[in-house]
Amino acid sequence: MKKRRMKLLALMLTAAVTFTSVLPVGATATNGSEAPQQVTELTDPLDEGGGVTDNGQGNTDVSGDVQNGIDQTGDEQPGDLPAEPNHDAETAQDDHWTLEQAENKMIFRYYESVDGFAGYQKKWELDKQSGIWTYFEVQEDGTEAAATPKPYDEFDVNGTHVGLYETVGYLDEDLGAVTLVYAFASTEEGLKGYGGYWYQNENGCFTYYTTEADAEGDPDAKMAEGLQVPGSFLEGLNTIKDEDGEYTFWLDAEGRPLTNAWKIVVGEDENKTFCYFGEDGKMLTEGMPTGLQTIEGSNYWIGEDGKPETAVWKKLDGKYYYFDVNGVQTQDKTGLQKIDGSNYWVNKDGSYAKSKWIISGGKYYYFGANGKQTSKTGLQTINGKKYYVNKNGTVRKNTSVIVKGVRYFFGKDGKCTKSYKVYPEGWKQNATGWWYQKEDGSWPANCWYKVNGQKYYFDANGYMRTGWLALGNKWYYLTDSGAMAQGWVMINKTWYYLTPGSGVMKTGWYKVGNTWYYSNGSGAMQTGWLLLGNTWYYLTGSGAMAQGWTLVNGTWYYLNGSGAMQTGWLNLKGTWYYLNGSGAMQTGWLMTGGTWYYLNGNGAMAQGWLCLGGTWYYLTPGNGGMKTGWYMAGKEWYYSYGNGAMARNAWIDTYYYVGSSGAMLKDTTIGGYYVDKNGRWIPGYGTVNVNTIGNWEKTGSTYYFKKSNGTYAKNEYVAWNGNWYYLDGNGAMLTGWHYIRGYKMYFTASGALQQDVSGMVGGPYRLRVNRTKCQITVLAKDGSNGWTIPVKSITCSVGNPITLTPAGTFYIGDQDRWHILMGPSWGQWTSHVVNGIFIHSVAGSSQSQYNLAAGDYNMLGQPASHGCIRVCVRDAKWIYDNTGRGTMVTIGDGYYEPFDKPATIKLPYGVNLKDPTDIW
Repeated sequence: MKKRRMKLLALMLTAAVTFTSVLPVGATATNGSEAPQQVTELTDPLDEGGGVTDNGQGNTDVSGDVQNGIDQTGDEQPGDLPAEPNHDAETAQDDHWTLEQAENKMIFRYYESVDGFAGYQKKWELDKQSGIWTYFEVQEDGTEAAATPKPYDEFDVNGTHVGLYETVGYLDEDLGAVTLVYAFASTEEGLKGYGGYWYQNENGCFTYYTTEADAEGDPDAKMAEGLQVPGSFLEGLNTIKDEDGEYTFWLDAEGRPLTNAWKIVVGEDENKTFCYFGEDGKMLTEGMPTGLQTIEGSNYWIGEDGKPETAVWKKLDGKYYYFDVNGVQTQDKTGLQKIDGSNYWVNKDGSYAKSKWIISGGKYYYFGANGKQTSKTGLQTINGKKYYVNKNGTVRKNTSVIVKGVRYFFGKDGKCTKSYKVYPEGWKQNATGWWYQKEDGSWPANCWYKVNGQKYYFDANGYMRTGWLALGNKWYYLTDSGAMAQGWVMINKTWYYLTPGSGVMKTGWYKVGNTWYYSNGSGAMQTGWLLLGNTWYYLTGSGAMAQGWTLVNGTWYYLNGSGAMQTGWLNLKGTWYYLNGSGAMQTGWLMTGGTWYYLNGNGAMAQGWLCLGGTWYYLTPGNGGMKTGWYMAGKEWYYSYGNGAMARNAWIDTYYYVGSSGAMLKDTTIGGYYVDKNGRWIPGYGTVNVNTIGNWEKTGSTYYFKKSNGTYAKNEYVAWNGNWYYLDGNGAMLTGWHYIRGYKMYFTASGALQQDVSGMVGGPYRLRVNRTKCQITVLAKDGSNGWTIPVKSITCSVGNPITLTPAGTFYIGDQDRWHILMGPSWGQWTSHVVNGIFIHSVAGSSQSQYNLAAGDYNMLGQPASHGCIRVCVRDAKWIYDNTGRGTMVTIGDGYYEPFDKPATIKLPYGVNLKDPTDIW
C-alpha cells in the first residue's frame, strides 16, 4: 500500500511542476525570448528533480531544470517574490493552469475564456517554507487580491477541522483530467495542508490524505501535505489504522471495502495468499468460511487454517469433488478413483455409482450401495444378462461353465447365450446298434460327432455307422469301431489315402509329406507309368511319384519337379541332355533341327573340342552344335568340313591355310606363298602378297632389285617382307614423294610404300567407292594437279546384286553418332550420301556397342548390304571426324586402286558382340 502511495506522490509532484510555462504556446517573452511549449504529458514519475518555470520577469536563481532556455533577467535573491509578470501575451491560451516555480514559492495561475478579460483569473500560491496556501482572484481592473476559497466538503479528524478544496488541474495520460484535491486546515497564517490519515465518509468509502513525510526527500514535499489520494491508487490490499488498531482491507477503485468475499493476493515471489474479508471489510485471520468456496471464478475447498486443500477428494451433498495440486476443483478426475483407500466410480457431475455394475476397458466392476467397489465373481446378472466374472474383472467369452449342474454358454461379448441341465455322457447300445448320449441328454444324429478325439458318423436315427460312407460327392471309411479312418489305409489289398482331419478319400494327385501320389477315381493308389492328358508320369512301387533321373527297365528317364517325363533338350545345372520322344536318354551323335550334337556315355552334351577315332570336332560352347566352316576357338581361327571334321594342313577358300593343329597360319610363308598377319593371301601385289623372287643390290646409296631371271626391276613394284617398293626407269629404289601411275605416292626412307598418309596430308578430302573391290580410297588435292594424293584405303561392303549401291557423284549431308536403319537396326558414326544410302558401321540390333552378329560383321569386304556402305567402327568414325557436309563421294566400278585393300578382323560365332575396332 505504501509503495502505491509513494508512486502517487511522485506522479503528483512531478505533474505539479511540469504543467506549462508562464507564456502561451508560440508567444514571445517580454525580453524577446521564445516561449516554451505547453507540457501535456507527465515526465518520469520517479524523477526526483523539480522543475522551474521562467515567467519572463527576471533571474529567479532556482534549482532544477530551466524551461526551454528562457532568459533569466533581474537581480532578485533566492526567496524573493518575483515582480508582477506581464500576462498580456497569454490571452491566446485559455482554460488551463500554468506554473511559476521559484526557490521558495510555487505559483499556479488559471486562464479562462471570459469575454473582455485578458490574462489569468485566479491563482494558488504555495509557500514551500511554511506550507501556507494562498488563493488569489484577479479583479476587473487587472489587479489580483487574496480571497477566501470555499471548501466543497468539511469534516473533523483527530480534533482538527478540515475542508476539502479543489486546486489546480492537469492532464494525465493514464488518468485523464486530474484536479488536485487538498484537505486544508485554517490557521492564523492561512490555509495549510493537513494529512497523514485515512478518512471514511458516510458511504463507508476510505480516502487517504498524504503528509509531508510521505514525500520525504523531495524539494517540493510541502506540496504533499494534505493531498487526497485518488481511489484508483488505493485499489487492492491496504492496511488502515483507527482508534481500535490496525486492520487490512481490500478497497475498490472508489475506496469501498470488499465485504464477505475472498481475494487471492499474489506476492512478489508468485506465491498465492487466500484472504477473506468479513462483514465490516476487515481481513479475517480466523473464523473464515471453510469447505467449498468460489474464489475469483474457481472453486476451492478451504480448510480450517483458511488455506485451500490440494490434491484431495472431498464429499459434499452425496457427491465427490477433486481439488488439484493448486487447490482448484477439476472435473477431469472421473471413472475408477481411489478415495480414502477404497475404489469408487466417479461421474462428471461428482456423483458415483452405487449398487451398479460398470463396464470399462473390457472389465466388469461392481460398486455396492455405499459406492465402494466390491468383489463379485462367478455367475452374475448384469443389466438383465448373465455373465461369468473372473477375479480380475474380466468375463468368460466364447466358452462354457458348469454351475450347480447347469452348463452356461457365453458368446464373444461374454453374454450367456444358452444353458442346459448336465446329464451323464457316454456310449449306449441296444439290439439295433450303438449311439452316443451327450451332456445335455440328446444324441447326435445325421452328423459327424467327435468322441475322445475320434470322429464318428451317426445316421438319421442316431446309430453309429461303419465301413464306406458316401456323403455328397465325398467318400469316407469308418473302421469296425466306427472311428473315421485317416491317412493310409489298406482295404482288400488296395491302398487308399483318407485326408487327415477330414477323412475324405483322395483321388487324383495329392501330396503326403514331401511326396506326390496319384489315386484313380475309385481312390485306389496307382503305380508304374501313368498317362494324364499328353504327359507321362512314373509312380514307384510305393506309389510315390518319381522325380529326377529314374532307371526303368535299363533305360534312363528324367521326370521334372512336377513329375512330368521330359523329352527333347534338358539343361541340368549347366549340362545339356537329350531325351527322345519316348523320354529315353540319348547318347552318341544326334541330329536335331538341322544341327549335329554329340552326347557322351552319361548323356551329357559334349562342348568344345572332341576327338573321336583320331578326328577332331568342335562343338560350340554353350549350345553344343557341331561347327562347320570357319570359326574361332580361343584366339585362333579353324575350319571344319561339312561332316564336322577339323581341317589340317590344307588351303581353305584359296586364301587361307590351316596347319597341323588346325589353326589358321598368319604372317608366314607356306610353300612360297606369304600370308599376312590376318592369315590372308591375295594374288598380285601388296602387304598381303609373297616376296618377289630375287635379291636386293646396293650401289653407293642407291638400291636396285635383281629379279630371278637376271634382269633388274624397272618402273614396277616389288613385294618384300610385307611392303611394296617401287623401282624407277633406271631401276633405282624410290624414297619420298613421287607420282606413280598418275598418283602422288610417298615412300619412306627405307623405300617402303606408306599406305596411310592421313597424318601427313590434311583435308579437305574426297571419297571414292569401288563397288567391284569393296574398297574406299580417300583422296586429297595436290594443288593444280587435282585430287591425286591417295591418303588411305578402307575396306567396305556395298549393296548385294539385288540391292545395288547407286553409282554416281554425291555429297555428304547429315552426320550422326547413331542412326536408325532398316530392320530396324542401328549404325554408328553415320554420314548420309543420297536418299536412304549412308556410310555407317556394321549395323547392330540396338543402340549399344554389344549389338553385332558375327555373321554380319564377317561379311566386311564383300557385297552384303541393302545399298548402304558398311565399314568398321574405326573407319566410320574417321570419316565422321575428317569429312563433313558437302564432301564429294564418287561411287563406281573397276577403279585402279593405288593402295591395298586392308584385311578385316573376324568375329567368333555369336550375337550381341562388339566391333573389335570400337574403342569409343
